[in-house]
Amino acid sequence: MFGLKTRLLPVPAAAGAAEGPGKFLPLAVGKFGGIGHARAAYSDNQRDMRSHRLVPALALLPLLASLLFGDYEVKIRDVATLKGLKKNRLYGYGLVVGLPGTGDGGSALARKTLGQFLTYAGIDADNSQLNTANMAVVAVSCELSGFVEKGDTVDVQVASIGSAKNLENGLLLQTALKSSAGQIYAMAGGVVGTGSEKQPRRGLIAAGAIVERSLAADGLFKENAPVQLVLKNPSLTTATTLKDAIEGANPDLTVTIQDYKQLTISSRVAQALTFKALADVLNLPVSVESAATIVIDKATGVVVGGQDVRVDTSFISLPGLKIAVKEGQGAQFSGVFKGTATVNDLAGEFNGLGIKPADMISIFLALKKAGALNAEIIVQ
Repeated sequence: MFGLKTRLLPVPAAAGAAEGPGKFLPLAVGKFGGIGHARAAYSDNQRDMRSHRLVPALALLPLLASLLFGDYEVKIRDVATLKGLKKNRLYGYGLVVGLPGTGDGGSALARKTLGQFLTYAGIDADNSQLNTANMAVVAVSCELSGFVEKGDTVDVQVASIGSAKNLENGLLLQTALKSSAGQIYAMAGGVVGTGSEKQPRRGLIAAGAIVERSLAADGLFKENAPVQLVLKNPSLTTATTLKDAIEGANPDLTVTIQDYKQLTISSRVAQALTFKALADVLNLPVSVESAATIVIDKATGVVVGGQDVRVDTSFISLPGLKIAVKEGQGAQFSGVFKGTATVNDLAGEFNGLGIKPADMISIFLALKKAGALNAEIIVQ
């Protein structure tokens, strides 16, 4: 159990602990404007619980935060898509052959599937006499983006449906891949590579499907006709940034923000919105702002948060451990950080105290509920 309070409390010394500055955790500047810190008292048993296996991962937190959070520069095509172009997942049902005895064995499903394949090829065979030890019935899938055209190739994923033990180096026979509406968009085939001894029943075929039909409707985009951009992560701030970037780079274009996730690009002058101009728009670099987010891996205890995700004044209590925020000397304590503490600061100190990942998750969730942490928390 732990409690959260908004008042400052003194922290008692640990029983039997040597005198000294002890452990200090940076939590917040709060309303005092000085450097906030917390003194932790904990038992010898919990001192022994420190887990050093998390230190290497948590040492990377500042780097991960700088890569994943805050302002960062991307191209417009990375944060927005053209309306009308969507991704579509295709599925199929096929056979992998040429396995060294690691197939489905004598299963009825395998024999029936092989019999249907032979019948399609014009060969009559008694299903009961078929040996299916060297073949496997598999599910096949791929994903098409809106920009693929007929003749393009895409990667294919293959997974065993039956009792096959290993698909490595098996040959996927030609398999039709269909949309949810039952239309064939691609044909798959090729040699399966599992790439993992731990997952030999699932594999990949690089460029294993040939696109037979484009997802984009004919005439969807025409030169000089208005087009719409749809933001992948809806935000009025990002929409405004894109509008300013596009109009600044090409004064002949005008951008209208329709809502928090959609913009319309049109010509300010005749013949301005050519395909070349549209391509230039999609490749424009822009600096976008990420949302305040904390990602916690409950298996390892790794916590990644943006540099602007701050923790406000609070009091935390766990069995054998108390952390209190108070105004103090600051720099004389080795654990004190100058300035307002962030989630990454707090996570690093928690690791030093040996706090378990489950308790760490509970603390962050409770801080959010108490209003001391304003960020989206993602636990995975």
